[in-house]
Amino acid sequence: MLGILFMASATFLSEISDSLGRRAVRNHTESIYTMGFLSIFWSAIFLIAAGIWRHSFIFSLASLPFFAVRSILEILQLHMGILAIVKSERSSYGFIRTMTVPLLLIADLALGYAIGLKQIIGIIIIFLALIILFLDRGINRRGVGFVIFSAVNAVLTISLFKYDIAHFNSVEAEQSIIYIILMIYLFLALILCTKKIL
Repeated sequence: MLGILFMASATFLSEISDSLGRRAVRNHTESIYTMGFLSIFWSAIFLIAAGIWRHSFIFSLASLPFFAVRSILEILQLHMGILAIVKSERSSYGFIRTMTVPLLLIADLALGYAIGLKQIIGIIIIFLALIILFLDRGINRRGVGFVIFSAVNAVLTISLFKYDIAHFNSVEAEQSIIYIILMIYLFLALILCTKKIL
C-alpha cells in the first residue's frame, strides 16, 4: 500500500512538471523532449529515494517478457502523451483521458480481477456523466488522436504494471527502471532530433 502511495506522489510531481513544461513548450523555451525528460526525472528520483529508504528494490528476471512489452508500450505512451499534452486543449485532454477508467474496468474484468458491484456502478456513473458532457459541450478536435491513443494504450501499460507488481517486482523497482528507460529514450531523441543537449 505504501508503494502505491509513493507511485501516486510521483505521478503528482509529474503532473506539476507537465503543466509547467506545457507552457514552456508553447512559448518555445524548451522542446517536448526536454519537457518529458524533466517531468520523468523528478518522479524517478522520488521513487529511487523511496526504494532506498524502504530497502524494497525487488526485480525478478521472470518478469522480463512482460516488462519488455511494457517498456515498448511505455515509450509509445510517453511520446504520444507528450504530443497530446502539447497539441490538444487541456479540457479535451482531461476529458478524453478519462476513457482509460472504464476501459481499465473492462480489462480487469476480462483478466479475472475481483471488482465489487459498487466499483462497477461508480465507473458506469462516471462514464455516463462523461458521455452527457461530451454530447452537451463537445470537444476541441485539435490533437485528439494523440489523446485517444494515450487513453487506450494506458490500459495496456497499467494492466502490465499491475501484473508485474502482483507477481514479480516491487513498485519502486518496476517503475523506477521504466522511468530510467524513458529518460534514456528522451535524451537520445533530444540529441537526434534537436541536436541539443539538456
